[in-house]
Amino acid sequence: MSHPAGYLLDVPPQEVDAVEFERLVRAGRAERDPERAAALLRSALSLWRGAALADAAGLPFARVAAARLEELRLSALEARVGADLTLADAAAAGALVAELEEIVAAHPLREPFHGLLMRALRAAGRRGDALEAFEGVRRRLADELGVDPAPELRATHLEALREAPQARAARVVRGNVPAPVSSLVGRQEDVARVRSLLSAARLVTLTGPGGAGKTRLAVEVAGGLAAASGVWLVELASTGDSAGVVAAVRATVPSGGPEPDGDAARPAASSLDALVRGLAGRELVLVLDNCEHVVAGAAVVAEGLLAGRRRRRRCGCAGPAWRRWQVWWTGRWSSWPSRTGPRTGRPGRRRHRARR
Repeated sequence: MSHPAGYLLDVPPQEVDAVEFERLVRAGRAERDPERAAALLRSALSLWRGAALADAAGLPFARVAAARLEELRLSALEARVGADLTLADAAAAGALVAELEEIVAAHPLREPFHGLLMRALRAAGRRGDALEAFEGVRRRLADELGVDPAPELRATHLEALREAPQARAARVVRGNVPAPVSSLVGRQEDVARVRSLLSAARLVTLTGPGGAGKTRLAVEVAGGLAAASGVWLVELASTGDSAGVVAAVRATVPSGGPEPDGDAARPAASSLDALVRGLAGRELVLVLDNCEHVVAGAAVVAEGLLAGRRRRRRCGCAGPAWRRWQVWWTGRWSSWPSRTGPRTGRPGRRRHRARR
């Protein structure tokens, strides 16, 4: 519409990203359920594309508004990571550690992020690294600003010092993910996106054409994860069906020891049931690579592992299974096979796909 000073673009508030961002942040902060809060805050942060008001950078009217939006973005990021950390097991905490290390590198004097990093390291079973992280930020604050850490950060440090041995995370197994021989250039956004999905989902699928770099991206992300029973890369290119996929997983993941009492005399209904029983009670991450060679078989095995809650009960194993296992895979199909998907009653909140 026209205006005495020129033209005015009259847009409804709900169509403006900045307005919608602030609305979602307020809703996320008011939400008491950590899972719903994390989802709202993640939706808010997904609206960002570069710096705030970048097209008007340097103009007087935009400086204050851009600074306010940037501060709100950082506080929303703190709240989202905090909510994710509340829900995280050892594997998810490992993914958050990798994300937080990038954040603290970009904002080295923002203490809340350092506190979250220390909490994530402890949740991943890396108490010594958490204490070392505190010493690093303490020295930096003293050298650059001449101040001590804030009371909140000191309290987090004290919690790590006082952590009882029985409350510490189990020893983390390294797994078999190979160390990258070179840095991954130009895909930082993809890495961050997959890490974000892994912090909230039991299953993440990486799809794309051959040669797009799915396996390289998977290895990059998996190298930053930690789990009590390890992070394992399972190669499926030479398998033919679900039995072959089960055999590949069993050949890759070391045995966790004898099955629980009472199960030895109970015959397994299938090799998949035996695999689920063998992994019961263990915290691990599986990366199923080259699933395009055995789509149906990989789907059956993934469904069996993610639906292991029922099988775990039948085997007499306690604990919520959906927080114990995390499975993700790479492949080239464009749609989810009809038989797959964890049967939780809320498949939309448990199923994520990252596309390249």
